[in-house]
Amino acid sequence: KSSSSKAKTLLIELNGNEVAIDGKKIEFENLNENLKEVAKKTLINLRVDGDVKYNRLVKVLDSLQKNKLENLSLITEKDSKK
Repeated sequence: KSSSSKAKTLLIELNGNEVAIDGKKIEFENLNENLKEVAKKTLINLRVDGDVKYNRLVKVLDSLQKNKLENLSLITEKDSKK
């Protein structure tokens, strides 16, 4: 039971032409389907590359909102590699 008290974390990565959930590439159009199964308390880490078009980001945020996934951290990537 102790595992349920700790919120799960899900990483969504978005770049110019791909989207991945926890490292698994998915079709952008299937994002909503993939998010339906996610628990509402899940912490969503959304990593966005600098070259992403704004409307793609908005679609991801809409999908999260539609599925009531509001525990969101936004991670933006700078072009410089560390």
